[in-house]
Formats: sequence, structure tokens, C-alpha cells
Amino acid sequence: MMKKSIGVGLLLLTLSASAQTTPFVLHGRLDQSPAKWIYLKYVDRTGEEKLDSAQITQGAFIFTGQLSQPTKALIKTNRTIIPDEENLNIALIFLEPTTMQVKAVHNQFRSLTLKGSKTHDEFNRLTALHAPYLKQYFSLRERSAQLAKQSPQTGDGDSRQSQQDSINQAIVANAVAKRLVSYRFIEDNPNSWASAYELDFFKSTWPVDSVRRLYGRLNPNIQESLIGQRIAEKITMLDQANTAVGTIAADFSAIDASGHPIRLADYKGRYVLLDFWGSWCAPCRAGNPHLRKLYQAYRQKGIEFIGIACEDKPVAWRTAIEKDSIGVWKHILDTEMKGDRVVGSQKSIARKYAVDSFPTKVLIDPKGVIVGRYNGGNDSQLDEKLKDVLGN
Repeated sequence: MMKKSIGVGLLLLTLSASAQTTPFVLHGRLDQSPAKWIYLKYVDRTGEEKLDSAQITQGAFIFTGQLSQPTKALIKTNRTIIPDEENLNIALIFLEPTTMQVKAVHNQFRSLTLKGSKTHDEFNRLTALHAPYLKQYFSLRERSAQLAKQSPQTGDGDSRQSQQDSINQAIVANAVAKRLVSYRFIEDNPNSWASAYELDFFKSTWPVDSVRRLYGRLNPNIQESLIGQRIAEKITMLDQANTAVGTIAADFSAIDASGHPIRLADYKGRYVLLDFWGSWCAPCRAGNPHLRKLYQAYRQKGIEFIGIACEDKPVAWRTAIEKDSIGVWKHILDTEMKGDRVVGSQKSIARKYAVDSFPTKVLIDPKGVIVGRYNGGNDSQLDEKLKDVLGN
């Protein structure tokens, strides 16, 4: 899932928090690699995303910079790649304002070692707790793929569908169990920066009362940091927006991609799926084929899709709609943006729905009540909800 900051308030907090900074040095070793350069992507002392590069000389490299707190970073041999199962030369690490040493091997970045970062050690501990659930998830996904490849046989359609339904239910249960591990880790480790980053990841997914409770347990120094301020702002936004499951969906009006006026209230009596996305968002684009399948499966059963693109590039937006073949449903350009940040007033649809991570999908029932909110590129929970309310 891709994260974007919302609000000019965060910028002011960031500027005030960036006064106290400390240098970091990252000494690195990369073996058996043809790469000449290596890249480090992280949030610097001002709260801005930075992509740094270092030349690899006889397998050695070095990065230096300024940090105001431990921060999440991506280290990779290609400046454009993003974390993905197929990308073997990219890894998530945690930098600290100190001297660190990282060692990696070509095509084995997931097994790299980083010394000198306590936060990275804590993150590895959380990763180890998640490992059994990830293993089960990949096993379930493989079973689903094998089931889909089976040649259809006369009379076995119901059986195959039943098996697929069982797999989908197991995937959802596995995801719930994995999130509970994260919740307990944060609860048990309030002094850990890894806890703060994990809470930041889930702040748009978990109930606001749960986020507030865990935030209140964090070390005061973490609460006052950049990452802590971001979580606090999200809590405030959710309180003001009142967009939790069970609440009435905020009405909005706009002009769609065809130049026609569109208003949410006009869809009362039907289910509506709001898809907050952007042409710049790789997970959003990767999920569009599945979204097309859902639309084809349910469009005759009483549901409308509305794509809400959060960006300031109309040409890229229209090109993505055409290229991804998603013009079959309504689309709105939410232009309260500055670069890739949502900065608009309450007129911004994204702000009304407290969206700060993409993709985010919001399901609204015929009475106008929010009955589902889904963050990230995994739509298994959305799939189950649509089956539940609209049938197979």
C-alpha cells in the first residue's frame, strides 16, 4: 500500500520538529552484484522524501545524511523499483542517527544484515512474529491459483466455488490474526520506534479508538516525533471526518470525467464503492484488473463504482483510465493536491473521507451508511463483503 501525507498542518509540525538533527552514516557492502550504483529512499530531517545514491566501488558504498529520528528506508539497486515479490534487490531497513553497517548479496536483499540500528532489530523481531502468517497466506494464494487452473468439469462448478470460498475465508482470517500480532506488539513495546511505524501503517485501517489507545501508550518522545505527529493528525482527521464503518457517508458533488455533474446522494437506494486511487499509485494500478472483474460481476446487482483520483495531473489521470480500461464506471479528479499530497480544504473528497493511503476503498449501502473500508492492494476482505451483501 502507498502512503501520502495530508494537510499543511503536518508541514508546520515537521518544520518545528526538524530543528534537532543528528548525522547518520551507513557503511555498506554488496557482493556478487553487477550494479554500479545503489539507492537509498527515506524521509529526511525536514519530513520530505529523499532519494539518495552512492557509487559502488569494489563492493563497498557509503551513505550520509541528517535524521531527527529513526526512519524507515528502502535500499535498492534500481532507483525506480518498488517493493514487490518479484524484486529481489530491494529491502526495507530502519535508519537511525548513528553509524551503521549493512551487508547484502545480489538477488538476496531480503536476507541482508544491518548492524547499529536498534529499530531495525525490533522490526526484525516483529517480522519473525509475522512469518507464520505470511507463509500461510502464500500457501493459500497458491492453492487458489491451482484451483483456478483446473479444467472445468461438468457438475463440479459448485464444488470448486465452495473450495474457493473456503480459501477466501481462510485468507481473511489469516489477515485478521496477523493484524492482531501487530496490535499486541505495539501494545507491549511502547518505547519502540518499530511500534510507531507499525501503528502508522495501520492508522487508516484500525478503528480510531484503537489507534488512539495505542498512540496514548507510546513513549512521549515518539508521540512528539514526525511519525507520532502524523499519527496524531490522522486521529484528529478521523474524529472530524466521522467516516468509520457504521456512520453516514459524507455527501459530495463534482464533475466526472465526461463533464457531467455527479453527487453521492443521487445514488441512494444502491450500493456504492468509492475507489480512492491515482495514476501515480502502483498498487492502485495493479489492482485495477481485479476491480474490473468485480464490476462486471456485480454491476447488474445494484452497485455503482466511483473512482476518485487524488492527483493534480489531469492528462496522466485520463491516460490511466484508458490504459487500465476502467472507464466503464464514473471517475472524479480530486484536485485539492500539491504534488502528491492532499492539501485542500474540507471540499476535498479525500479529506472528507480521511484518506491518506492509497488505494482506499469505501463501501456504502443503499441507506448511505458506510459498511466497509478497505486499505491497501489486497481486496480479499472487499470480495467477501460484496459476496455477502450482493451474492455470488
